[in-house]
Amino acid sequence: MTAGRSESAAVEAFESFYLAHFDQVFAFVRVRVTDERAEDITGDVFFETLRAFQSKGADVLDPRWLMTIARRRVVDEWRQTGRRRSKWHLVVAASKDSVEINGDIEQFGQRELVLAVLDELPTAQRAALVLRYLEDLPVATVAAELDRSLSATESVLARARRNFAATYSKRTGQVTITS
Repeated sequence: MTAGRSESAAVEAFESFYLAHFDQVFAFVRVRVTDERAEDITGDVFFETLRAFQSKGADVLDPRWLMTIARRRVVDEWRQTGRRRSKWHLVVAASKDSVEINGDIEQFGQRELVLAVLDELPTAQRAALVLRYLEDLPVATVAAELDRSLSATESVLARARRNFAATYSKRTGQVTITS
């Protein structure tokens, strides 16, 4: 009977963790990939968490670890598809300082324009910009996520900023991101 209680407690612990963090993970994934893929990726994240929980116990029920898995799954998706057709919370710089356009992106009237500009960038450049400026990850972490050297990542970021700024400027007449 004790084994049944501990198993029941384990199921309740995981269920509680799942319910507490599902919306956060799904929202994170959904703004970075297509709606259809967001459901699959979110399911994969929690399946991986469940497997780790079953083998390692409750110590793996850490929201930071969960979000790391989610970020890696999104990067894997970008690598596999080579393009993104999603609703992103985007970073656009109005000057040398970046400005995040958050969930209220519609009020800025730029959502479709920014998405179109990002769609024109090569996959590596788009992924590097998002990880560096949206996720606010250090360049070294972006390099690790993209499986590139630090210097290669810095080069990709420099080209991505120039390409984004040039394309955005052509469409709007505004300078957006500077190196």
